[in-house]
Amino acid sequence: MTTDEPLTFQFESRETLVAKIERDPANLDPWTGLVELEAEESSLDTAVSVLLRAIDAVSDREQLWRFVDNFVWFCGVAEGPTMALSEASVHAFYERWKIDTHRSAQTSLFFAQQFKKLNLPDLCTENVTRAEGEVHTGRDYILLALFLRDKMETPQLALAALQRGIAAHPRNAIIWDCVADTHRLGNSAREIAESTYQSFKQCRLDATTEDACVAWASFGQMLDAIGNYLSAEEAYRQAIEIDPRYRWATGKLSGLLRRRLARYHEAEKLALRCVEIDPEHAWSWFNLGFVYHHHLARFADAKAAYRRAIELKPDYVKVWENLAALMAFETDTPTEAQKAFDKVFGLSGVSAWTYNQYGIFLRELTDRYDESEKALLHAIEMEPTEWSHRLALAVLYEKRLLRFEEARKFLLEAKEHGAPIDNIDYRLALIAQRRRPLKVVK
Repeated sequence: MTTDEPLTFQFESRETLVAKIERDPANLDPWTGLVELEAEESSLDTAVSVLLRAIDAVSDREQLWRFVDNFVWFCGVAEGPTMALSEASVHAFYERWKIDTHRSAQTSLFFAQQFKKLNLPDLCTENVTRAEGEVHTGRDYILLALFLRDKMETPQLALAALQRGIAAHPRNAIIWDCVADTHRLGNSAREIAESTYQSFKQCRLDATTEDACVAWASFGQMLDAIGNYLSAEEAYRQAIEIDPRYRWATGKLSGLLRRRLARYHEAEKLALRCVEIDPEHAWSWFNLGFVYHHHLARFADAKAAYRRAIELKPDYVKVWENLAALMAFETDTPTEAQKAFDKVFGLSGVSAWTYNQYGIFLRELTDRYDESEKALLHAIEMEPTEWSHRLALAVLYEKRLLRFEEARKFLLEAKEHGAPIDNIDYRLALIAQRRRPLKVVK
């Protein structure tokens, strides 16, 4: 049967559930229904109050505590922002939980997170320690590592927990995935990250291993981040070999080839493969447009790809930034370029690069030099150490405004920040030549 009606959770009424509990308090099912109803319609505090009553009444303890573990997962132990519980509810729940012999890493981490939010570090540490003794499954190790890495901000402790997880579950691809992400996010030393990759390769995870492609792709991203581009390519290709329709790894490899290895035609083929795999994915169209725009000089194709990305994600600022630059410098359509820049500046997250491009556009294709100066000064303010913004401003002062002393000042600053010496010295010589007074011939 099909329906156009949206899917929604269907709860029994509160009255029906209460009546069932009164008839058979030891039965877990109506208690779970009431807890879920209260969490959905009232508050987590109310749901916890019901759960505490259920803990004292239900006879099937194994099923009961399994439900408790699922309930704390619902509260957001490992994913997303934790839903709000009052301090009184946390303490009441915790004291009741400690009475029973049941323990699970998941619930211990739930309490650790609650106590961290309440700024009770001793109780937080106590529950982390308890969780470390309760981890058994691969999922347990991952939850513990994510808590140590993301909540406690201790990536080295997270890696130690994951190493224990690998020893217990050496072919668990998601543990390896978490290892790669933790090295990347924790900025591990290159030699340590590379050594971990060699250990991972020895496990030879392949298509017979669930989620192996995810682990390979994560190591590719980690190796890219530390600058080992050839090994990153190797890892991405292994992920794609396991799952040829893995769009994320395909897109990452395309980006690596164009950004780091200057293999633009290969990058194009992979970018085309991405939009074939998922034609509704905006970033894939942006990546394809970027290759055409910045590397292959196929400007009409770049414009079409950017437009498709914008159709899918209308406020995609990176696409609008690149489209504006394309329109400004590659299509001889200054009016359309201005419209694109106007759109960009109405979005959030505009980069210094776009202010730079806008300043150059105004400098070269209009006579709005005051606005050009303002845009370039804003780019410098956003990225004080980027030499290209100072160079662009110096050219404005020298070519358009004839403010030679200021041009010289910004050229010297650009040189200090790493601008090509030959270019700067050439422009300094031009300024010296233009400033030389005319010799009167008698």
